Amino acid sequence: MRLVATFKSEKNANKLFVLLISKNIECNIDRSNSSYDVWVKNEDQAAIAKEYYKSIAEMIDKTTVELEIIPPPLKENFENAKFNDDATPIRSISNNRVTRLFITACVFIFIIISYQYYDFVKNEKINAAMFPIYTSLQKKMLYDFPPTLELMEKFNKNYKISTEEEVANLPQGGKELLNEINNSMMWLGLYDLIVNYDNKTIKDVSLFSDIKKGEIWRSVTPIFLHANFLHIAFNMLWLWMLGKAMENNIGALRYIIFVILTAVVTNTLQYLMTGPLFMGFSGVIAAMGGYIWVRKKRAPWEIYLINQSTLKFLGIFIFGMLSLQTVVFILQIFHIVSFQIPIANSAHVSGIFLGGALGYVKWFNSRI
Repeated sequence: MRLVATFKSEKNANKLFVLLISKNIECNIDRSNSSYDVWVKNEDQAAIAKEYYKSIAEMIDKTTVELEIIPPPLKENFENAKFNDDATPIRSISNNRVTRLFITACVFIFIIISYQYYDFVKNEKINAAMFPIYTSLQKKMLYDFPPTLELMEKFNKNYKISTEEEVANLPQGGKELLNEINNSMMWLGLYDLIVNYDNKTIKDVSLFSDIKKGEIWRSVTPIFLHANFLHIAFNMLWLWMLGKAMENNIGALRYIIFVILTAVVTNTLQYLMTGPLFMGFSGVIAAMGGYIWVRKKRAPWEIYLINQSTLKFLGIFIFGMLSLQTVVFILQIFHIVSFQIPIANSAHVSGIFLGGALGYVKWFNSRI
């Protein structure tokens, strides 16, 4: 790609963009700090693109766009578009209501869960817990909350222990409860089945136990849960950057459907791979990255103010974590290590490919 011009105004960058695509010159607009760069995809066309820019440089502040000069297949898109008086497509100045709503919901839920956790620990006087603690809201929003987790919750409330010595000194009732937990069947995913192969594991376990009861919201709600401040901060920054670009291009309704669809698929695949104890918006974010990557390649006239290098960084991070998890997985099989990497790579990888596939679906194409 070759840089043609840099503008301080997104509006003026859009005007040059419209002119270039009307001349069958594929180009992109990328945000760079406080400026907007117009790039030509084919370097062989860079010289002619710069000549077009020079020819309109003095007229760039004009407020009209001649739609009749735009050839198919772009003509139909632009004829159906709505422009402001300054020739900026209305979609490019969207207030991103849905993206803001998703971010607000995630932050609000994170605050509530943090308070519930603090209140539980304070009132129950739990300084040490043998099993993870889940708040009432988390229990309703995780993909599944099987009976085994309920037994663990009961154990945490009745026995405040964390060391092997304290386990050995448990009263008879505590030992029986711990034995019931150890013998209960909880779906921990295909990952665990391969690492700790046991014929009894899959025979007695119940998959999708809460969803089978009609709690279908659980297939989506894990995306609104986050483990800690860094987790939610990282995800919300990516959601703001990628989500608002998608919402501007495909509209609120299709954007919401995209989020729900990718959430259901990535959450379900993550559940099948590692069980119900996962959370975060990152599977959907990965799908957004895959979608935008495909759209920037297939439809350069759609305005996504995101550098290709930013999307590459997201992909490198995801596949880098997948590679690391694969190495740990192999080491676990041979009993060299016993720890796992707590990252939902199944949701991330499936999200990238699902989002990329939806980039080819006409219904999810840009509304312009």
